[in-house]
Amino acid sequence: MTLAAPYYATGFPEQELAIFGAHDPLVVPPLDGPRSRIRVVPDAGHLGLLYHPAVLHEVARYLSRPRGFVSPRSAEEREAA
Repeated sequence: MTLAAPYYATGFPEQELAIFGAHDPLVVPPLDGPRSRIRVVPDAGHLGLLYHPAVLHEVARYLSRPRGFVSPRSAEEREAA
């Protein structure tokens, strides 16, 4: 999970939720990327994301979402992938 973090990579990590403020003069929200994992808070700037109610709601929702069980992979399986 990232809050107003610069994005230098060409892709987003598979499980990342990225939250940006629409009025952030330091980090502009990306125009492309997986819309299901990018949130832009319309009435927030850079520092306002830290305590904005909409951000707190999105973070809590993301962290409490149900997930399926993922079995740990062995070193051999990771190397083969």
